[in-house]
Amino acid sequence: KQYSAAPGDSLRLGTQLRRNGSTSTPAAVAWRSTAPAVAEVTTDGLLRARALGTAHVIATADALADTLRVVVSTCGSVRAVDLPVGGVQT
Repeated sequence: KQYSAAPGDSLRLGTQLRRNGSTSTPAAVAWRSTAPAVAEVTTDGLLRARALGTAHVIATADALADTLRVVVSTCGSVRAVDLPVGGVQT
């Protein structure tokens, strides 16, 4: 999964847990960015594009995790994102 943004853009991330064919919204999600100087993410899932480059945002919920690649460039675009979390044990 990859999304693009321009510096200064912000993006609200969301999650859906997918297990055994069912989908639910987790009660708690832990967010982190591998490169906060490029793209930071708040504890409530607000992503802010800060500088040109690439970062990975990792969402963890109920011992499952998923990753979103974020590319910050001068021609990025932003839209709402639901990050499906499931299938990867942490």
